Amino acid sequence: MRGRHPHQFARDGGRAVAAALRQRSYNVAAIGATGSTISTQLWNVDPNEPLRVVRAWTQDAAKHLTLSCPVVIAPHDGDPVFMTVGEVLDFYAERT
Repeated sequence: MRGRHPHQFARDGGRAVAAALRQRSYNVAAIGATGSTISTQLWNVDPNEPLRVVRAWTQDAAKHLTLSCPVVIAPHDGDPVFMTVGEVLDFYAERT
């Protein structure tokens, strides 16, 4: 059970993320531990694809992503959702 947390994911219990993931096209971005940015655009993809992309980024040591690094998933037709890498991985695990 998650406690009180300032991030949207924890505050909404994932509802905002689930709503965002009902879309089909996204911008996904993260800021690595060194301050470098990583981003991509996804078009007409499966709703879990933004989560899989972030998960794949965490497996690339050159990207320097830690669990506390910020991530934004911005559907092209909806409101962006701000999470940490750890929250993305938790949410992905719950959906699969």
